[in-house]
Amino acid sequence: MLVVVLVTSAPSLRAGGAGNSGIPHAPPHLPGIVPPHASAATTAPESSSIVSTALSLTNGSLASGTPPWSAGGLTSATYDPLNGLDYLAAGELFVRNPVSGVVSRLWDQPYLNSVVFDAARGSLYATSYSAAALLGLSPTTGAILANVSLPHLPVYQPADLALDPVNGNLYVLWSNDSGAGLLVVDPASERILATIPLESGPYLGPTTVAFDPIQDEVLVGFDVPSQLTVVDPSTGRIAANVSLAGPVEQIALDNASGSIYVAESTPGAEVQEVGPTNLTVFGSTILDSGNVIPYAITYVPASASLYVAGVVGPGFNDGLGTLVGANNLTEYASGGLGVDPDYAFLEPASGRLLVGYLQLLNLTVVSASTAAPLSSAVLGVWPDAEAIDPSSGLDYVALAGVDEVDVVNVTTQTVVSHFPTGVVPDGVAFAPSSGDVYVANEYSANVTVYSPQSGLSVASLPVPQGSSGGIVDPANGDLYALDSIGGVSVYNTGDDSYVGQIPTGSDSFPVGLTLNANGSLLYVVNEDGGAGEGNVTVISTVTNEPVHAFPTGSIPTALTFDAATGQLFVVNYNYAHPNVTVLDGATGAVDATFALPGVSYPSGACIAPDGSLWVTEGTSDVVLVLNASTGADLGTRPVGLFPIAPVTDPVTGTVEVADQYSSAVSTLGPPTVGRPTGTIVFQETGLPTGTRWSVGLNGSPFQNTTSTNLTLGIAGPGAYPYDLGDVPGFAALPERGNVTVVNVTDTVVIAFAPFGYRVAFDITGAPANTTVSLSLVPGGPTWYAEGRSGATFDDVPNGSFGWIAIAPAGYQANPTAGAGDVAGAPVAIDINLNLVASSSPSSTGISPSDFYAVAGIAGAAIVAAVVIAVLFRPVRPGRPPSPPTSPP
Repeated sequence: MLVVVLVTSAPSLRAGGAGNSGIPHAPPHLPGIVPPHASAATTAPESSSIVSTALSLTNGSLASGTPPWSAGGLTSATYDPLNGLDYLAAGELFVRNPVSGVVSRLWDQPYLNSVVFDAARGSLYATSYSAAALLGLSPTTGAILANVSLPHLPVYQPADLALDPVNGNLYVLWSNDSGAGLLVVDPASERILATIPLESGPYLGPTTVAFDPIQDEVLVGFDVPSQLTVVDPSTGRIAANVSLAGPVEQIALDNASGSIYVAESTPGAEVQEVGPTNLTVFGSTILDSGNVIPYAITYVPASASLYVAGVVGPGFNDGLGTLVGANNLTEYASGGLGVDPDYAFLEPASGRLLVGYLQLLNLTVVSASTAAPLSSAVLGVWPDAEAIDPSSGLDYVALAGVDEVDVVNVTTQTVVSHFPTGVVPDGVAFAPSSGDVYVANEYSANVTVYSPQSGLSVASLPVPQGSSGGIVDPANGDLYALDSIGGVSVYNTGDDSYVGQIPTGSDSFPVGLTLNANGSLLYVVNEDGGAGEGNVTVISTVTNEPVHAFPTGSIPTALTFDAATGQLFVVNYNYAHPNVTVLDGATGAVDATFALPGVSYPSGACIAPDGSLWVTEGTSDVVLVLNASTGADLGTRPVGLFPIAPVTDPVTGTVEVADQYSSAVSTLGPPTVGRPTGTIVFQETGLPTGTRWSVGLNGSPFQNTTSTNLTLGIAGPGAYPYDLGDVPGFAALPERGNVTVVNVTDTVVIAFAPFGYRVAFDITGAPANTTVSLSLVPGGPTWYAEGRSGATFDDVPNGSFGWIAIAPAGYQANPTAGAGDVAGAPVAIDINLNLVASSSPSSTGISPSDFYAVAGIAGAAIVAAVVIAVLFRPVRPGRPPSPPTSPP
């Protein structure tokens, strides 16, 4: 994951400047099971200096409220005929317009599982794990209108929900260690009317509940035992238990004939039909000769058929949707689906089918007549990495679920824009010289180059093995992108050309990278061939070759560099006993190793400007704060669900955390728990308005801006060295220096002055004593020089110029005039002298004394032509020429 321009590390494609994800995208939260959360005993109270806010993201728009849970797939859907809308439960509540297909979040509290709409009363109801309640929700705003506490929640199995449309009662399915049953709820009075026991004992598997309006019965499907239980709601008693061939996944009803259809997964892998009156199984089919395991089923009245979705063997890695005749249970059409389809719903307004998936937060729209997929929509955004641009204060957040980057104003907590990327973006970085943003895309094996100046994606760089992160070195301007297996690909950000690949070991699996203080060394942390041991490959960015390999702890997941101390911090999973290895960045010596108290699944790390180490904990949804010098525990900060990408804002000192399963960004800080903080304001003069310039302070990565002032954070009073980055056509005075901060802030004034580049003429074809007169017209006074073998013009500024050459008697210059461009680099021009049979004073008929006048007139004409040509030639947007490494 590509990340920020940090005070503590270089601008990186991975969170915390480190590429913090050697872990899988999905944390160890199991479907249908409430993940553990930090208790009051393990979560320290927040300091009064800590400000915690959260920004929820969904497809480039802002949703207010508590960060949502987005880990599970689609589990329930219902239709509102009054407003013509679909409501979708996928951990949180989404609303879908069947006409436009637009999906948006309506309710963002965590652990929503099942939803129904009561058309007779215009009411929307849902079950919530986190609230342990049945909720009545506003269909338009998502506001809670009713709240009924459910004593049997939270549950281990889904709290499915069914509606009796006549009396408006709701049936809530539950299970826990003691058994399984139904709660009968009157939502109007917010009362539980009855509790109906179904089965007793642990490890039961009730999976779904449905209301049969024809027989006035409640139907419950079980995984363990494999049966269909029929309940008489008037008496609260079980009318029958129908044994089936396999575990029940979903129930479909034909409300015309009263037939009941059940999708059963292994070992039966069947669709079975149950008679409505005698409750006997009188029909079944094994789909596709046993190659399909059905997980979802729904009835299509228009064609009297069943739509069944499941996975296909061998390997059961692909999804398939099949249409089956309800009368003869014969398959007649099928279409491919995404992996692991788990829910099917007939959308009444359009007559199309909606198919949801167990873990992937998306929705496929399917034709109810051909079973062919028509479109798809993403229900969650999965922020996977972020990067803060300190010059603008904007946070670029990579959203793996929707293949885009959201641009967030952290101060106002709003999404100001977004742009598309490749498939599964999981890293962001900046090129300080140009201000371009580089986004690593893991599944499309490329890096998207985005220009904030033009608002366009201007290039796509291929990565041989697919990229899982990267970083831009401000010293040489190169982009280092992690290959998914065994190496680092290098690109020149000036022209986006491919430089080559640096191997990190034949058995290595790189999971993150960062730079040292001055950008001369690149650190790549690797898992070693699946053996669990880790190491850091140290690469010289001067030669682009590995120079060292330092061992780390077991199964490293993240790393970050502290520019103030020169130390490298590697976070290790260490077989469920996480720790931090602190290495000397120069020698690789282990300076310290300390445990991570209360952490079981570390997912990212960063160093804040005050010297505190922040480690995100994936399973308990907190950030652990440590003193980086001593390893002392400074407490935890609660954030959203499964935080993975902490980064620091070098100006404000705040820590931004991407909460992957909350589809949110949490803002924490400033912590003020370690080193004292302060600022240095660099103030430039002499640059044209809007020119980008940069400063590297105290060995930290270069920060850039187009404003007059650039404010950088420091660790309190002291002496700080700084360097100015190259600005094409200008020299910085002073170019580098030291500033001593006595209190907590200071100001440094930098004067920029224009300078130029060399234009050299190489003259061939004449004897050694031959003199050629040359004139260069760079838009100002004519420059004149005479040369026997050539002439050199120094300090020619950036821009277009014209020139003419006057040959001596008996020779003709070829060419005699021309034009050129100075664009941040020297220019060379070749002239050849040809012998002619003329005896005039010169081949042009012009005496040397008249040369200046002629040169001025000709040069002006040439310059005018050049300017016209330059103004109207195509220019790639947002890509200024690369600056030189130093003035010539």
